[in-house]
Amino acid sequence: RAGLPVRDKLIERNDGRKFVTTLQVNVEQRGVEFVPGTGRSPRTAQTQEAKGDTSKSQAQGGENAAQTKKEQRRNTWMNEDGSIRPISKWSGVNFTDKQKADYVAGKAVKLENVTDKQGFHATMYIKFNPEKGRPYHYETNPDNAQQVAPSNESRTQVAVNNEGKTNEATKNLKEPLQKGQTAPKDDRQQQQQEKPKKKNNKGMKM
Repeated sequence: RAGLPVRDKLIERNDGRKFVTTLQVNVEQRGVEFVPGTGRSPRTAQTQEAKGDTSKSQAQGGENAAQTKKEQRRNTWMNEDGSIRPISKWSGVNFTDKQKADYVAGKAVKLENVTDKQGFHATMYIKFNPEKGRPYHYETNPDNAQQVAPSNESRTQVAVNNEGKTNEATKNLKEPLQKGQTAPKDDRQQQQQEKPKKKNNKGMKM
């Protein structure tokens, strides 16, 4: 009635053939006419509509898959409700039931005999960091920042073996430090530590 074209109108000819086309009212001729280039068989019309629906569903499916991957990445360490997801071990050390409960509660978990990069056993703490959304390891107990941490024995070992730092009492030793070691452990290491000092003293005298 408004003069707008009527799309996808099914027309049946006198010979029985059917086709889909767009019709529009011709004001001058006061009649209905076909819009050129819009005629197609009913089967073709259905195929094109199906393709359109398929492409839409594929696009939606792709978006949903991408969203799911993002959520999975984001929720690796957390549950859907935002709570901490339980873990059973860290760096090959299995958690006890109490350690699992403490970790989920957001407390620091003390792990002993964790193998450092040099293959020696060390003590460290694991605690979930809510700001980062994942657990982090600490050399000292983050829950007792004001107190002397029990794992102080391994602080020097981890700093020297893992982080490449030097300790004044052991900086000339050739071997990695072992658990609790903060000074030369025997006469041989004591000699390694003292040799450079003797050379420096001779150099100064000359």
